[in-house]
Amino acid sequence: NEKFPVVIFFHGLGSGGNGDSDLAEVLVHGPPKIVNNNLSDNVFVDNNMIMLAPQVTNNTWWNDGHIRPFLDYVINKYRIDEKRIYMTGFSAGSSGINDFLDDDPNAYQVTAATVVAVRGVVTLEGGGYLAELVPYWGLTAIGDASNTVINSVNNMAGFLNNNTPTDVLDNYPGSQIDRTAHYASDGSGWVWQDGVVGINHVNPKVTLYPGSSHATWEMTYNNNDVWSWLFAQVKPSVVITSPNDNSTYITSDLVSFLADVQDLNGQMISQYSWSSSIDGYLGAGKLATTLSEGNHLIELIAIDFGKRGQVVQIEIEVVEKIEDEIFKNSF
Repeated sequence: NEKFPVVIFFHGLGSGGNGDSDLAEVLVHGPPKIVNNNLSDNVFVDNNMIMLAPQVTNNTWWNDGHIRPFLDYVINKYRIDEKRIYMTGFSAGSSGINDFLDDDPNAYQVTAATVVAVRGVVTLEGGGYLAELVPYWGLTAIGDASNTVINSVNNMAGFLNNNTPTDVLDNYPGSQIDRTAHYASDGSGWVWQDGVVGINHVNPKVTLYPGSSHATWEMTYNNNDVWSWLFAQVKPSVVITSPNDNSTYITSDLVSFLADVQDLNGQMISQYSWSSSIDGYLGAGKLATTLSEGNHLIELIAIDFGKRGQVVQIEIEVVEKIEDEIFKNSF
């Protein structure tokens, strides 16, 4: 009955094929190359991971239309720990991840993402809100043409900054060496450090390598600090204890909203919020309130100290009255 974390890798434009006789093209770079080089001793075996590498056809750019069906398949097919779903990809693969984060309404299912040799962008209007839910690290060369990772991390930081524009390059120390920045939401803004700094700080992050080479994936995927950072991200554990899924209330009922929410260290999280598809924002933490008549999609959002978020949804019905008390929800 054990469940496993999963890494899903999306290849670059040169590794496409027919999914059969061309599938070996996926082994040329990234996680599949790491596994293929040593099947029994690699970062995925060491961390008890499932690693999956789908393939699209030649010269096809990944997008949400590819990634969502594959992710749904993975969750339904394998014994996946849904608190530990990781995505990574480079070039066209990074473009697909960015498109997924920007366009998919349930992109919060992803625990964390690393995008390399970045193409595509996460917009403030689309995926900016994920800055509070999905740790994101972009790694690319400062001179790489179409360096869109700058726009993505600026947009995500902008969301954390109350939709105020940010510019990670404002205090960039220079391109002589590898440098990494994280956005400190405590008010200090973007903070730069020398090197490829992984485990400290969470979301959002950007590493800029010197030069203009697009081929930055080898140096990234061979860096254990990158994997250590990714695998350290775990979504909060959330169990809604009240109300029950598919329960029924009447409009005069005071509905109790309770949940057991813990961070990755097993510490209780007291700050989480509730909303209704009909009544909107309901409040934070433990609360009790009446609801309007109708079928409510209730959503709980819990965010831990590291900007790792979990979203849980249930459905309840609220009616004017219940003729037969046997159908009334028991408190």
